[in-house]
Amino acid sequence: MLRMEKGPENDSGAPLALKLAVIAGSGEIPRAVVMACKERGVLVFMLAFHGFTDPDVVAGCDHEWFSLGEVGRAINVLKNLGVKDIVMAGGGVVRRPSLFGLKLDKKGMELLSIIGLNWLGDNNVLVKISQFLEKEGFVLRSPQEFMPSFVSSCIGAMGRVSPSEARLKDIALGREMLRHLSALDFGQGMAMQNGLVLGVEAAEGTDECISRCGALQRNGEEGAVYVKRAKVGQDEKMDLPTIGPQTLKKIVIAGFSGIAFQTSKTIIVSPLEVATIADQAGVFVWGSE
Repeated sequence: MLRMEKGPENDSGAPLALKLAVIAGSGEIPRAVVMACKERGVLVFMLAFHGFTDPDVVAGCDHEWFSLGEVGRAINVLKNLGVKDIVMAGGGVVRRPSLFGLKLDKKGMELLSIIGLNWLGDNNVLVKISQFLEKEGFVLRSPQEFMPSFVSSCIGAMGRVSPSEARLKDIALGREMLRHLSALDFGQGMAMQNGLVLGVEAAEGTDECISRCGALQRNGEEGAVYVKRAKVGQDEKMDLPTIGPQTLKKIVIAGFSGIAFQTSKTIIVSPLEVATIADQAGVFVWGSE
């Protein structure tokens, strides 16, 4: 059953704010967007997709579940609710699905024909999805538009710990390698240890890449660093790199020395909690251009 909560009203009794739909992926960003919107009086409805959206993400929020192929039904629901503004938030939003059992409706088939079966690069796919939604009369908004303070302007350490000279070299090398990889629309993250690439973030996302690379570290050496960077030409409305408390917990469990991010191009969810976790574990969170 669809349900939209009643929003705040002004003195005349009229609603104060626009309605916003959040296409919810996994991770901490969708919930952060919802909380930030509620503080600003924005009515939020979440679109959850079976096999992609974490149930915890939409718990307690106005939402409806869809299969990934029900593009037409999702569009009709939003239009019936009078929603025009959409935010895509969270990991796995454009993760390539299996075509078997997708059960595409008419609009789903139209979107798939636009994207193409080769599914070349997340940014490329996001741009095509954005154009498709705009053609349907929607306006795509960025998560950071509703939570601008989450985009970190930090240069240097967020907490008390700073990277060693060896890790600073890895950070510089990782940034440069990611810059070149972005030309292929591939990868926002990379694990480095003393000049060795342990792994590049792919379809699994940041947290899983960190976990995978933890076991690949060389024994007897300082722990690796995870480097996050936006792709060159990234559409910033849809897929900026994101770090949150869960990311830091993965860094600690994996035995990494820390994580580095691109200043002014990275969303930091709950920055105080991120810094606290880092300080308690003795790892660094390092911002640089």
